[in-house]
Amino acid sequence: MPIKGYIKNNTTYITNQLYTDVGEEEFKIIAYRDPCAFLTRNFVLQAENGYKLKQGQDFGFTSLDYFYSTSLYENEQVASRIKVINPEYQTGNLYISYHWVADYASAEMFNRFDRGLDQMINSIVTDENGDVVVNNDGNVVAQGEEYPGYRQEL
Repeated sequence: MPIKGYIKNNTTYITNQLYTDVGEEEFKIIAYRDPCAFLTRNFVLQAENGYKLKQGQDFGFTSLDYFYSTSLYENEQVASRIKVINPEYQTGNLYISYHWVADYASAEMFNRFDRGLDQMINSIVTDENGDVVVNNDGNVVAQGEEYPGYRQEL
């Protein structure tokens, strides 16, 4: 069974993402702000001169994600890191195009979420008994704003 929401051949394709001076060590692809998992299918690594690097000769996938690379993801090969093995392309600009699968949760991402959650919780209005204030529509009131709540009839 595929992962919910995944439709084969209907992924976001990132084109010509710029990386500069990647060096000889493996590196992560950063989509948006965090490291990501990507399909190896249709992965393109292109030098500034237009040359398309060849897998196995110029670069390799160094970290395959075995959770995503199973029948859960329709047996697509999913990677999270690459390494440029041809020294000629370890410096200068490279342009990477790939099918984005998912972002990995970084410590920064969790900290951003945690700070946002703390701010939201600290802004909720309570009455003198410590009960959360809701309006007649069942929405939680926080700093003059209304947030959808779920009213449960007992």
